[in-house]
Amino acid sequence: MGLFDIFKRMPPPIDEVFGEMKPLMGVFITCESFFLPLQKNIEVLIMSTESIPTEEQRNFYTELQKNYSGYKVQMIPIIEDTFRNADENFKIKDFDNEFNLVTIIVPDFLKRPLEWHISYENELDPNHVFSVGFFDYKPSHIQIDG
Repeated sequence: MGLFDIFKRMPPPIDEVFGEMKPLMGVFITCESFFLPLQKNIEVLIMSTESIPTEEQRNFYTELQKNYSGYKVQMIPIIEDTFRNADENFKIKDFDNEFNLVTIIVPDFLKRPLEWHISYENELDPNHVFSVGFFDYKPSHIQIDG
């Protein structure tokens, strides 16, 4: 092993559920992962101080994909209430066409209650990202960034 071999970058770890992992700020692991219900890649941030996700986090993401339609049903009233602040007649007609899923934050299972987020872009307001916050498995609030 030569002197400069110690400076070579190690390839990022590949997780069987999330794909290629990259540490981010020592608090998150980030990856681009395939989201089965929408048949597309999305950004996933995994809350962790470790370099790989836990089995609980893998199970969480797998179950979230299986139950995504149920979570959408729970999120719609919160999102509609927020949009009604600007348009009192606002109604979501086709969630998947009106809201583009961009990021999921997977919770740290060492902290309770579980806090996690699903973030969307919206064609009516392209300058903002709408993040629905969850405590455990119930949506609790919406945060608007942009």
